[in-house]
This record gives sequence, C-alpha cells and structure tokens, in this order.
Amino acid sequence: MEILSSSSMAEADRLTIQETGIPSAVLMENAAAGVFDYISSLEIPKDRIAITAGCGNNGGDGFALARRLANADCIVDVFVCQPEKLKGDAKLNYDILLKFPVSIIELDDEAPLFDSYDITVDALFGTGFKGEITGFYAALIESVNETSNFVISIDIPSGLSGSSHNVSGICVDADATVTFCRPKIPPLHVPRQKNSAARWQWWTYPYRTSMLRRFLTGFTSLRKISFRGLQKESPIPTREHTDTR
Repeated sequence: MEILSSSSMAEADRLTIQETGIPSAVLMENAAAGVFDYISSLEIPKDRIAITAGCGNNGGDGFALARRLANADCIVDVFVCQPEKLKGDAKLNYDILLKFPVSIIELDDEAPLFDSYDITVDALFGTGFKGEITGFYAALIESVNETSNFVISIDIPSGLSGSSHNVSGICVDADATVTFCRPKIPPLHVPRQKNSAARWQWWTYPYRTSMLRRFLTGFTSLRKISFRGLQKESPIPTREHTDTR
C-alpha cells in the first residue's frame, strides 16, 4: 500500500478525470458517500451533526455530505466560511444544498461552540493546505477541538500539510480521519493530542491501481510506516466504488 502526498493526490484526480471521463463532481459525490458510510457505521449518537466547511473542494465534500445526512433524517447545521469565494464543484454542491432542510450558518468573527452536536465534521482545508492557520480559523479549530464530542476530518485534519509530517501550528484534533484513494502522509505521523488525528485512519479504494502506479515517484511504501493506531481497511468494503474515483 502506498502513501500519497498532496501532489500525488492531485495527479490521481487529474488522471481519473482525463482518462476515464468521470466528472470531478462525481469524485466529490463519492467522497461524501465514503464519509456518510463511515458515520453510518459508528455506534455512537448521530442525530445532530455540525459541519464546518471551507471555500475549497474540502468544503464541497462537506456540502455533499450534509445533503446525504439530511436525507437520512439527521439534523445538520453547516457552518460556512467565506461562501462568496466558492467556485466550481464546491459552489455547485453549496447551491444544491440550499434546497435541502439544512441550516446554513455563515461564520463571521465569532467561533461557535459544538458541544450540542453528537458529531462535528471538519471540512475546512484539504490536502493542498500549506502554511500555518491563524486568526479566525485558528479560533474556529480551537473551538472544534475543545467543545466537540466526536470529530471526523474529511481527507486530512485541517491545518496539516498534505506533503509534510511537520505540524506548524494548530490543527484539528480528530477522533477519525476519512481519507480517499490511499492514506495520506500526515495522519500517520501527527503527535497524539486530545484524541489524536493519527488514532484512526479509514479510507476507501476507488482509484485504479494501474493508473496510480504510473507516477510511483510520488509514493511512499506503507511497509516503511508504523501501523500503530492505524485502521488498515474500510469497515464497509461493499462501498469501495473501485472503478469510479
């Protein structure tokens, strides 16, 4: 099994879209389906769910997830950061979500509390994030870490770089990380905090291995990585969608 960097993940997306003709919006829908399946498998309360969504594709995954949760009769509140900056597939899924029974709260300068929710979903930043989170986003992540009952990060805990093991500032301290295609570098190496972004790693396998192996230079062998705290396979293998992402 390989570990992907952010650049390798971007190339996997590009090849999938270019060579199979699968639209990027379908990839986003598959990502949401994977997170939804994971939430459905949890043996914890999940009636009230908060989703913190950024203005990139990670936020778009969160919007698509919110729609699925609403269809499953969950009470869902989506906290949106800078919706005016949404574009592409993220904007598409945001516009669709407006037609569903979901509360959408635009965040300004005060971070909300999440202790009234069974689950908080982190959909702020994806694997392409670089730098250090400061200002309002830092306060928002601090609130997620301190007041949430159970935190799930989509693809990678927000605040981590998708190409480095280093933690340069605050990051989401997730109870679980649902990632796609292959495991990513950071969740295997993040120092343990309250619950640890590294404690649980769950992923789907929707990309074709033959396509991925065309750029092996972007891979790190999982044999070289410690398995401590790593859940190695999906608990719901029937939803792998092997040839569609």
